[in-house]
Amino acid sequence: ANIDEHACKVFKNCVPAVALDLSKPWPTEVTEKNGSHVLVLCANTLHITPWACSVNLLEGAGQALAPGGHLVLYGPFKVKGEFIGA
Repeated sequence: ANIDEHACKVFKNCVPAVALDLSKPWPTEVTEKNGSHVLVLCANTLHITPWACSVNLLEGAGQALAPGGHLVLYGPFKVKGEFIGA
């Protein structure tokens, strides 16, 4: 089972994940509901994409998220050129 299938069965306010290409404008299925999303999750992405993708993520999430919504970033990060993590 995948997380979409499980979460959508368990939580009434959950919809399947939407794949984003952070080098392009966000898809209509997201932007038509701007300001109402409670979670944007980005996993294992920012360390392998151009800086412009990070900017697009932050700008898009800022528009998509409802007040009090959360942008969650997961993945390897570098500090002083070294990967860090648990």
